[in-house]
Amino acid sequence: MSYCLSTGGSGPFLLCNGNGWVTLFTIGREYGWQPTGTEIGCWFPNDGQGDTFEEAKKNWDGTYFSNDGQLVTAEDSANLLIALKKARMDVAAKQCNAGSCAERCITNPTLATLMDQLIVICEHGEFCIW
Repeated sequence: MSYCLSTGGSGPFLLCNGNGWVTLFTIGREYGWQPTGTEIGCWFPNDGQGDTFEEAKKNWDGTYFSNDGQLVTAEDSANLLIALKKARMDVAAKQCNAGSCAERCITNPTLATLMDQLIVICEHGEFCIW
């Protein structure tokens, strides 16, 4: 599965495969980010069939690992940003913990670029996962 992390409109976005997103998510966790869960996005169709928005919101599980347009809140994004900036400093200094996901950024420039792109997205506040 691929993901598009987007701030919306003409703002920054990140396209990555599932492995890339899981790795970035894990790096955030390794550096102290405590995910609070996503919120159901404003994309929810009101077509008169199935759940109402209120029902869907109540049943939403907060996942980061579907591409349903779920919202990462500004607060959650800010906390992820703090963690990613710490990780980026360690990657630049080549001082990551052995075996960590962040260590993989040292030898994988593509992954380091994805981290840089996610930092820019987080600097903009909330974003959606598509």
